[in-house]
Amino acid sequence: MALEDDMALLGGVPLFRLLDRDGLRLIAFSAKRRGLKAGDLLFRRGAPTTGGAIVAKGVIALSPASDGSTYLAGPGTLIGELALVIETKHPANAHAVEASEALLVPRSLFRRVITEYPGSAVGIRGALAARMKAHVSELQRARALLLSIG
Repeated sequence: MALEDDMALLGGVPLFRLLDRDGLRLIAFSAKRRGLKAGDLLFRRGAPTTGGAIVAKGVIALSPASDGSTYLAGPGTLIGELALVIETKHPANAHAVEASEALLVPRSLFRRVITEYPGSAVGIRGALAARMKAHVSELQRARALLLSIG
């Protein structure tokens, strides 16, 4: 794919939509494309993460998902958003359901973008802070429910 095509793919991903154009261009230029045949493993559950992956073509199955089911990720889906900012382990196996391609974004590249393009960092910080607030609210509601039951 051409650089502009990769930028368009990345620009469709909610987190990457927050990057300024130069940051998006750097990721599109520097990310590695990985082709997968049906059945190929993208990563194994429990393996350390090195960054995120955007499905560029095909379908990647994540199994088991946190609820025990299988999640199918199609083009434009970011897999491993948290792994872009912190070291963690893959929570599921990811394998190609059909011939697929993924754009691999190493954590080091993502960090470089938010360091070199502060405007990008501000947008991402705001989005992550909003998500964290939502998660804390969910946890507080669950705690209150558990306390009312027990």
